Amino acid sequence: WAAVVLVLSQAGSLVYRAHAGTSDVSVFIRTAEVVREGGAGPGLYAQPDALSGWARTIPPAGLWPFVVAGPLGATGVGVAWALVNLVLVAVGACAALSLLSRAGRTPSRTTGLWVVALWMVLASASLQVGQFSILFATCWLVGGAAVATGRHVAAGLAFAWPTLIKLYPAFLLPGLFASLTWRRTLLGLAVGGLTWAMVLPLWAIGAESTALLGGFLQHVVFSPDGRVATYFSGAISVTNQGLEPFLARYLTHSPDFHGRYRVLHVDAPALLGPVALLTRGTIVSATAWTAYQARRLPVLQGAPAQVALWASALYAMLPETKARYAVYVFPAFLWWIIVWTRVPLRAGTRVGRGVVVSGFALVLLGALPRGLLAWGVGYPVSVAVWLITLGLTFRALRRSWWAEDRW
Repeated sequence: WAAVVLVLSQAGSLVYRAHAGTSDVSVFIRTAEVVREGGAGPGLYAQPDALSGWARTIPPAGLWPFVVAGPLGATGVGVAWALVNLVLVAVGACAALSLLSRAGRTPSRTTGLWVVALWMVLASASLQVGQFSILFATCWLVGGAAVATGRHVAAGLAFAWPTLIKLYPAFLLPGLFASLTWRRTLLGLAVGGLTWAMVLPLWAIGAESTALLGGFLQHVVFSPDGRVATYFSGAISVTNQGLEPFLARYLTHSPDFHGRYRVLHVDAPALLGPVALLTRGTIVSATAWTAYQARRLPVLQGAPAQVALWASALYAMLPETKARYAVYVFPAFLWWIIVWTRVPLRAGTRVGRGVVVSGFALVLLGALPRGLLAWGVGYPVSVAVWLITLGLTFRALRRSWWAEDRW
């Protein structure tokens, strides 16, 4: 019940922020207003939001719902978006329980409630700012459940929308291809891509959606001064526990940051790019190899394993990981629990593992003193989540658990 209260309170915070115009969702709402007025054109993405000064980074595939809801006003859109996110939280919880019950042993009531509570706590951090993180994580869980039951088009639809909104969720597509046949997988992605990227934006925005998409690619994705480029700049933020900001704490010198926080470092900015590239290359290579091996698992277990592997790897490579993105690691936690349910455990062991998962979740949510966050402790934890996910996948491959109790 505490998790339910937390989620509802964050939904209320989202409505308040939308009304006050002080959050990410407010940028979406104001951008949609400009589009509704007409004549925005591709230059829309070259201009920051007038009130906040933040960059406009949502393509038509993510902007169209706010255009449709625009007549409700800022507060009305906030209420509608909060309700949509609450529905997504409920759908994600159902998908997680479906994956858990199909892939592992039938979970106890306590385990099921704990999984749902963990999902809700991680989702709540994104809910209050109105970002798309809950939508993405829910799509991955629903897509994983669709893969597990052989529903190719549904899986394609679920994986396509996040990819078209933020691009980096495309990193999860290898897991989709590894678990389904190529022809049907491509069909599902084609249907999803056409629906989310073309049909719905054309319906909501009109022919201008094509020009807006071009402007998004030009000014946000490919511009050297665009938002994508700034993500990888290595700017240090105490709350940002991503790869580049973590490395920048130790490989560069920032008078503002290092003057306030006594983080041991060297001033070698030339190393930042190569070390980040080497780190990402290592993560991608190890994940791809493990995911390839995981194809030997039965699909009921292989589907959640693939989603967990690629989601945890994505999180470990993101240049920006704040509390609002912590929900991305939930598929990894779910896979851990699925593997653990295959082995009878003593009560103390179950409690201990629950404490470990909860501790990891709290660190990723940034529930630490700023003095610790300044050292970037969140990034090693995200890497640890990825490594444990790899290790448990190999452990599952070495066991004969999956030949038993088949559904």
